Amino acid sequence: MNFVKIPENGASWTGTLCYTIATGLDLPSDVSVEIVDAISGELLGRRRLYSITEAEFDIAPYVRNAVADATPSSETIALSPSARCVVVRAGGVESPRRMFYRAAVDCAKAHMLSSAKQPSVVARGDAIRLTLFARSAVRVTVVNKSVPSPIALSTINTEGMPVEVAISTSSYTGLSDTISVTIVLDNMYTLSYVYNIIEPAPLCRRIAWYNTEGGIECYTFPRSVRESVGAELMANISGHAPRLRGIVARYRLLSAVEMREEVERIVGIVFSPEVFECSDKECSRVKLVDRTIAFDDHGGLRRVELNIEKEWGQRL
Repeated sequence: MNFVKIPENGASWTGTLCYTIATGLDLPSDVSVEIVDAISGELLGRRRLYSITEAEFDIAPYVRNAVADATPSSETIALSPSARCVVVRAGGVESPRRMFYRAAVDCAKAHMLSSAKQPSVVARGDAIRLTLFARSAVRVTVVNKSVPSPIALSTINTEGMPVEVAISTSSYTGLSDTISVTIVLDNMYTLSYVYNIIEPAPLCRRIAWYNTEGGIECYTFPRSVRESVGAELMANISGHAPRLRGIVARYRLLSAVEMREEVERIVGIVFSPEVFECSDKECSRVKLVDRTIAFDDHGGLRRVELNIEKEWGQRL
């Protein structure tokens, strides 16, 4: 058994990930194929190829299914759930490891996958979330510049996986705290950011999504408007009164007046297949009824509108 062709390291699972195998036999035979997460050992999928001497198959659907329920990490620093390190086993032979990401990554370089132009002002209670890529290690240092405090230091071995960083802001209780975040990738590349922690405004909602680079982006919508609440009834076939199936609330979120560069960044929400609402501790996927980009009279970007649907009683 030989692997004639395998995908490039760093390819995206949103496209095709085709493998070609050859049995090396003159007569056709059946071959069992397993797709396995090389880090966790989890079986991502299995398929049977019938009567082949050579065959090509696409494992992208198996990888997509494995990350379909992934949400942004709520840990301070953790491997991203949106990437997988995969090996394929066929006829007792194992393929070389391959890393597959939400968006294709140049594995020879270190990257900041989130936008470097995220706002430097963050409301207390809204976690700062970033996605980074490094071949071996990421180190994050957080210093409170407003008052004397210990340095918060975290280091993680990446194993070639993207890393999601979530920096909690709940512990900053001053009227205006300033924190410095220093990120070191592969002990070589240093990134530095300064954030001002301010008092949160009422009715604000923190929304997160993945950009086209595969990095987490966040934006705090300053306004939440409850538009409607609807009850869904389920007919009772026995002739009794209908039963209540559920109550649904729909909300509208409107972005604030922002600079053009910031509106261009948050427009990515409209094109991201997965959108999340985030608190300081956790993220949960939201169901979008629709998402709209509004333009001004001269064709310039004006704002982003989201209409979200949730079961009544769920926090929005």
